[in-house]
Amino acid sequence: MTSDLQKATPSAPDHEVRPVGQGARPAAALPPSADLVPVRPPGFDAPGPLGRLARLCVRRRRRVVLAWLTALGLGLGLSLVAGGTYSADYSAPGSDSTAAHSVLREAFASSGGRPKINVV
Repeated sequence: MTSDLQKATPSAPDHEVRPVGQGARPAAALPPSADLVPVRPPGFDAPGPLGRLARLCVRRRRRVVLAWLTALGLGLGLSLVAGGTYSADYSAPGSDSTAAHSVLREAFASSGGRPKINVV
């Protein structure tokens, strides 16, 4: 419990200062009978695994950005080396839409396989 609490040191009669991070911020005035100031707000628990990961990423943000850029470069490089050529083949032999497409192509063969639409 002593790690969560810290001795208050009044710097002036109307307010107190407690260390926060590397600097110090003024805290609310406490009655003279209170000799402990909580470092964490009440109900605030220690961070979980994602909180610790977030804190690690914020502390080492340049390394994290470089790691993401490296992973992106490796992914792009591997896709160029190991990836195949792109082909879009949407044919489905034996389906109703393929049969309808061939009927339309034969019916409109004089116009290049496409129906001629006249709008009046």
